[in-house]
Amino acid sequence: ETGPRGRSPSIAMASDFAAMLDEMMGPERNIDLDKVTGKRRRFDDEDVDRHFLVGCSPYQLFQGSKKNIGYLDEFARHAGMDPARNSRMVCDEACKAEYEALPQAEKDRLGWERDTFVLLGFLIKRCDDRVRNAREQLESHARRVDEKVAERKVGWQTRIDAKMRASEEAGEAGLVDECQKLIAEAVAIRATSEKDLEQYRKEQSRGVDHQKVCPVSGAIVTKDADPDSDTSGHYAGRNYVGWKKIREWHAAAAARTPGGPPRRPSSPRGPADGRPNRR
Repeated sequence: ETGPRGRSPSIAMASDFAAMLDEMMGPERNIDLDKVTGKRRRFDDEDVDRHFLVGCSPYQLFQGSKKNIGYLDEFARHAGMDPARNSRMVCDEACKAEYEALPQAEKDRLGWERDTFVLLGFLIKRCDDRVRNAREQLESHARRVDEKVAERKVGWQTRIDAKMRASEEAGEAGLVDECQKLIAEAVAIRATSEKDLEQYRKEQSRGVDHQKVCPVSGAIVTKDADPDSDTSGHYAGRNYVGWKKIREWHAAAAARTPGGPPRRPSSPRGPADGRPNRR
C-alpha cells in the first residue's frame, strides 16, 4: 500500500524521522563519533593549507596534474617533508579571511608568506627548465630538418652541375644547339629542385614550423595561439591558469619586498613551525 505520492507510510515515516534527527542533532549525526569534534576549524589548524591562506596554493591549482604534482613532491623530499601531507590540506575560505585579518607583523612572524615564496620560486625554476627543454626540442627538430633538406639539395645540385659541365664541353666543341639544350635542362632541373625542396621541408616539419612554446607553462602550442583567440583552450586550461597565478603571486611578492617576504624570526614566540601558541 502506498500513500498519495507513491510512497509507503513506512518510508514516509522514516524520511520524516531522519529529517527530525537532522534538525535536532545536525548533519554530523551520521559521522563517526571520533570525527565529531564540535569545534570550528581555525586558520592555524594542522590540516589547513597555509599556501592557500596567503593567496596561492599550488596543491589546489595543480590538483590532478601528475607532472606538476611531481615537482611539489620533489620539493617536499628536499625539505624533509612527507610529499603526501600537503596534498591533504584543506582550503577554507573562512580560515583565509581569519588569516588575512592578522596584523602584517604577525604574518611575518608566522613566515607562511616566505614559505610560499620559496616553494613557488622552486616551481618557477622547474617550469623554466620545461620551457627551455621544449624550445630546445623544437629547435633540434628544425636543425634536423635543415640537415635533411641540405642533403637532398646536394643530390639536386649534383645533377645541375653535371648538365652545366656537359654544356661547357658542348660549347667548347662548337655544338651550340647542344650547349643551349643542356643549359635549358639545367635551368629546368633547378626549378624542379626548388619546388621539391620546399615540399620536402613541409613534409619533414610536420607542423613544427607552426608551433611555439608557451613561456608561462612550457606547453607547445600553435604559433597563432593567444589569449584572445584561444581555439585550443590552452589559456583557459588548468595548467596555464595555475602557472600564471604562481608567477604573478611570486612576482608581486618580490616587488613588494626585495628578496621576497621576510624570513621567520630566529627566535619565534610560537612553535618551531611558526604556528601561534594555543591558549
